[in-house]
Amino acid sequence: MALRDPLLGRVLDGRYRVLRRIGKGGMGNVYLAEHVLIGRKVAIKTLHESLCNPELIERFHREARVAAAIGNDHIVDVTDMGHLDSGSYYLVLEYLEGMDLAFRIASQGPLEVTQAVKLLLQLCAALRSVHAAGIVHRDLKPDNLFLIERDGSRDFLKVLDFGVCKVREGEQWKRLTATGVALGTPHYMAPEQVEGQRDVDQRADVYAAGAILQYALTGAPPFDGPSMP
Repeated sequence: MALRDPLLGRVLDGRYRVLRRIGKGGMGNVYLAEHVLIGRKVAIKTLHESLCNPELIERFHREARVAAAIGNDHIVDVTDMGHLDSGSYYLVLEYLEGMDLAFRIASQGPLEVTQAVKLLLQLCAALRSVHAAGIVHRDLKPDNLFLIERDGSRDFLKVLDFGVCKVREGEQWKRLTATGVALGTPHYMAPEQVEGQRDVDQRADVYAAGAILQYALTGAPPFDGPSMP
C-alpha cells in the first residue's frame, strides 16, 4: 500500500494549502496549491530532503532570484521561497496550465513551420531579457519550454528552470559547477559547454535555441547517440 504524501492537505507557512501533486522528478516534486487568504492557485516546487546539500540549495535560491530579476512575460514567475518541517526548501511559482514542448511533440508530432517560428520568436524575446540581465540559462531544452493559453493566444511560451544558470556579477561569471564539468542536456548543448569550458556565454543559449527549433520541426534533435559520451 502506497504511503500518503505528507504534504497533501498541509498549509505551508500559514499561506499555501497543498492540494495535489502534479509533477515528480529526481530532485523533488511539484504540487498544486492555493493561497489560503486570496484563493490564488500556485505551484509549489520542493527539494527532496536527501538532496539538501549546499549546491542544490544554492540552485533553489538562484532560480528564485533570477526569475525575479528578469521580469519578462515569457519567464516563469517565482514569487516566494520557504522551509519545510523536514528541513528542505520549497519555491512558489505561478501555476501554469498546459504542456511542455517535449510532451507536445511526443503526443501531437512536429510543429508546422508557422507554429515553430512563433515559438522561436517568443524564445528569442525571453533570451533577450535573460542575456540583458547578464544571465546564461545553460539548460534550454524542450522539457523546460512550457506552452500555455494566455489572452486568447495559444502556445504562449514560458521558460522554466534557471537552477543551473550562469550569472555575471561585475566582471566575473558566477556558476555552480567547476570548470571541466558539463552541466545540461547533451542534445541541446553547444560544443564548448559539452567540453566544460570556462568561457561559456550567451551564445550557448543561442545554439540551444537552434537545436530546439530543429526538434520542433522534425521531432528529433540535431545529434544523437546511444550513450552520453
